[in-house]
Amino acid sequence: MMRIAAEFANGWSSWGGAHIETEQQMFEATRDRSARFDDACSSIGRDPKTVWHSLVVYPPLQPWDSVESFIDMVGRYGEIGIDEFVLYFPQNWREAPGEEEVFEQVAHEVMPRLREESSGAGP
Repeated sequence: MMRIAAEFANGWSSWGGAHIETEQQMFEATRDRSARFDDACSSIGRDPKTVWHSLVVYPPLQPWDSVESFIDMVGRYGEIGIDEFVLYFPQNWREAPGEEEVFEQVAHEVMPRLREESSGAGP
């Protein structure tokens, strides 16, 4: 599937999987998959940067724990090539007071800043 996506797709998406239980496992799996996808692109002569790399974010990742955890997640995954994050709405996976406030702050303050910082980036 990676080879097909590398050849024809405008975007490629990764997700955790049934065997993923910790944030570290999620990061390692995503890093490995992203590198393999980039290799698949390169092997056919396509620049991997011309394909959006997205991540479906769900547990064990908890982006709404705090603004800092959201920023850290975006930074860490951005360093391994993730351009786009598919996020769940707060309290979708668990009942966690404060998630909605973090979501609001991220949506109104953090995301606009991140967009501004990366304007012109991506495919």
